[in-house]
Amino acid sequence: MNYELPGYTLKELIFINARTRIQRAVRNEDNCAVIIKAFTTSFPSLRQRQSFLLSYDLLEKLEHPNIIKVIDYLDRDGLPVMVLEDTESIDLRQYAQQFVMQQLPIEPLLNIAIQLADALSVIHKAEVIHKDLHPGNILINVKTDRVQINDFGLASLLSREQTTLAPPEQLEGVLAYISPEQTGRMNRSVDYRSDFYTLGVTLYELLSGQQPFKADDALGVVYAHIAKAHKPLSTWRSDIPITLSRLIDKLLSKAAEQRYQSASGLKKDLEKCLLLFKTQHEMVEFSLGKDDISSHFQIPQKLYGRKREVKTIFDCFKRASAGGTQLLTVSGYSGVGKSALVHEVHQSIAAHGGLFVSGKFDQFQRSTPYSALKQALKTWLLYALSQGEADLENMRSNIHESLGENARVMNDFMPEFIPLLGELSEVSILEAQENLVRFNVVFQKFIKLISQDRPFVLFIDDLQWADRGTLNLLPMILESLHDQILVITAYRENEVDENHPAMQTISLIRQHDDERVTSLSLAPLGLKDIAVLLKDSLYRSEKDLQPLAELVQLKTNGNPFFVNEFLKTLYHEGLLSFDLSHHRWMWDVKTINEKGITDNVVALMLAKMQKLPKETQQLMRLAACVGSRFDLQLLTIIQPSSIEEITRRLWPAITEGLILQDGGAWCLGVDESLFDVMNSDAIIDNVTTYHPSNLLEHAVSPHCKFLHDRMLEAAYHSLSGDKR
Repeated sequence: MNYELPGYTLKELIFINARTRIQRAVRNEDNCAVIIKAFTTSFPSLRQRQSFLLSYDLLEKLEHPNIIKVIDYLDRDGLPVMVLEDTESIDLRQYAQQFVMQQLPIEPLLNIAIQLADALSVIHKAEVIHKDLHPGNILINVKTDRVQINDFGLASLLSREQTTLAPPEQLEGVLAYISPEQTGRMNRSVDYRSDFYTLGVTLYELLSGQQPFKADDALGVVYAHIAKAHKPLSTWRSDIPITLSRLIDKLLSKAAEQRYQSASGLKKDLEKCLLLFKTQHEMVEFSLGKDDISSHFQIPQKLYGRKREVKTIFDCFKRASAGGTQLLTVSGYSGVGKSALVHEVHQSIAAHGGLFVSGKFDQFQRSTPYSALKQALKTWLLYALSQGEADLENMRSNIHESLGENARVMNDFMPEFIPLLGELSEVSILEAQENLVRFNVVFQKFIKLISQDRPFVLFIDDLQWADRGTLNLLPMILESLHDQILVITAYRENEVDENHPAMQTISLIRQHDDERVTSLSLAPLGLKDIAVLLKDSLYRSEKDLQPLAELVQLKTNGNPFFVNEFLKTLYHEGLLSFDLSHHRWMWDVKTINEKGITDNVVALMLAKMQKLPKETQQLMRLAACVGSRFDLQLLTIIQPSSIEEITRRLWPAITEGLILQDGGAWCLGVDESLFDVMNSDAIIDNVTTYHPSNLLEHAVSPHCKFLHDRMLEAAYHSLSGDKR
């Protein structure tokens, strides 16, 4: 079918697939050479439209020679069309084909890398994460050697976001180039440093002619990103200078904290590499990252003072993997980092073939039976239904064989099982007690079955709010001595005593087999741990940091959540700032003390909330009435508005971190840990009158239908006044 665009004469077709067409053209009014980007399909999805518009808006705002320039936005038969400058460029994948084994010479590679680092400095300064860097999205003019970054359709407008745990085939971006945290299996948020990893993959490929990770299937690629080491570049060619190889190794670090922390620091090292290569035709070794200090205030996403505890959890996992069912209990005060500790081993569990699922009980929904188990099983179902047809059919057959006609019990328990098990005949009606016994037996068989092929880790958070049904099930799940099951429970020790039902359940399990039960009690961070955290955040000496560390310890009592919130408050109040002239972080302990920042986390968070626009506060109140789990669609019914308008009102709370995203959905709250630290009466008495269940709980909504990217894009267009 011929494609026509009024006002333009279409020329060479550059690229076309089932969704997009890219074509050279000439604008008739001035004979300007342009690139036309349009949809191939007549019915693009809402997600595709929003991605297209987001890419246009960002390209329009990010003015830089190394970022493709957008000229116009058109509407053709109700479909968006983007008009871009034509720099007579080709993508880097095509460019590499002209070289032997598709391996770029050192000098051209360094010139490309320097330009990309320059572009990323502008992108990151605008608090945008590209999230989709790869050779197909990077253009080069072979005559001028100018490089440009293209296509911001997957970009994020938040400084930090959490990727949903999805089947590998459904992850955003090109799987071979995504960062470990983009897999959703790292217990790490995605921030601007994700772009450094994807840049590292690109540079590795341009130098070696090979991608750093290959596997037989998508899950294998994900595993490689989070756990496997790439082959040294010297494996592919001997002329790569050792310093350049080490630089790319740094970019490809699994942990964001070990990569470059700023595009400017990366650029300086690349320029040094190029200068040495030009003058000496080889590179003498030099220390990387000497000028790499980020002006972004980032508290590292890693645990401090918990090495022993992390080892204990992984040791439990290894024992369970060997066929010895284990129970691990983690206790501590709110905010001490129980959930963060457990999720820290998520990467290691995935790397060793384990399947990690988790669910969390809600203080204000204790009447909902098995709620945490249902959340956890939804994750398992996502994994199960993402398998190939043969594996899926085999699993379906095994479940039916094991459960027989009682497989229908799982469908009744959770309708989400129907796509896996199919529509089944109803089971016989029993008396209430007999019905409960049947369910317990069926559930026990089911858990035993799914733990046969690979280790199964079930994390139940906030056990102090568990219903009686779940507590009765726990001993049954752990009954077998030979299954590959690790159950981890976390609870707030200040909310339970020896007579609490959860404690009685754990005691019962201990009496049955004490050797299979391990307990951890988390203490606050010590002064030394806080000093290390500050050193990693502010890049200053321990001597410089000691007074600040002592102040933080005094104000927070070493509570990790409050430590983070206190430091963020210092930054937002301008008491912790980056001095561009001296290229380092600055503060004054005396000034901080004089400022009188409260050492009460209740007052600190309430002050933060009260700075929000009134309409944002009001919408958060309405959301709080729903419960700690809600979705945007429900808010549009309670407060009749469009998704875009609801998101516009919530946006200030999102950017402040008062609405959190988890598993691809946005949820009201600041952190699961805050409830205990705060005095709920103070909140109720306060004029803001937020409902504590939502202000203070960080929870995953099992009902959320709107992925974070849709919210993000809707917000962007609302905030920018875009009525398209």
